[in-house]
Amino acid sequence: MSIISRLRSSWNKEKRVQLRRPDYAGRHAGRTALILATGPSVKRYWREIDEFRKDCNAITLGSNNIGEVYAPNYHAFTNTKRFEQFARSVDKARSTAFVSPYLESSVIRRHKMKNVEEIMFVNDHKALFDIEDGVIQASCRTTAVLLIAIAIVMEMSRIYIAGMDGYSHLPQGGSTHFYQSGEKLVEDGDALHQNLMNTEAENQKFLDEISEYLLRRSLRPFSIITPTVHENHFRSIDVARQDFDQNLS
Repeated sequence: MSIISRLRSSWNKEKRVQLRRPDYAGRHAGRTALILATGPSVKRYWREIDEFRKDCNAITLGSNNIGEVYAPNYHAFTNTKRFEQFARSVDKARSTAFVSPYLESSVIRRHKMKNVEEIMFVNDHKALFDIEDGVIQASCRTTAVLLIAIAIVMEMSRIYIAGMDGYSHLPQGGSTHFYQSGEKLVEDGDALHQNLMNTEAENQKFLDEISEYLLRRSLRPFSIITPTVHENHFRSIDVARQDFDQNLS
């Protein structure tokens, strides 16, 4: 990691952070990753998603309130508000909690997590995506997108994502998450609506940059396997399963 990059990455307005090569680097080399985001499609397609998980013997990485439907191998939080809301949903016996190093230690200790690891990433929404010595050089904007980068650092050979629906296709008043307390998509001009559209655009930017990163290194592209606005990265569960089976043969 360059000196400039390390200096840039080590300061946050709330907490000073020392970034380092993470212990999880290379941990699941050659395995399959299934990333679980929290879009409405997670519940709508859960049976198919879970069958796909079993067929692929996937390592699961979930974000925020995913504990309401499943206990993933890794349960990740990068936002203090989300952590405070949903930390109790972490299965302390079955899931390792992945937390942002920018969260205050006292907040994490309050929830008495059994297995906790810090995610090594630069807390910058505007940075270009890259990975240096296992440290992700951008925030990737949302936790689920960041989990794709973590799967790369873990050296997973196949990466699939479910529940990364996006927002712009949802009907007015529709929930942005599978759980009822999720934000609602409301009329044009509303501040929340604009924020969601900005988030979707930033997610698209990072998805494209991650895809280019994989392509430059001749690595397999990731696939979003449930319906999504990010159509250039979508492959249905059936197509993904066929590709998985063919790659194994």
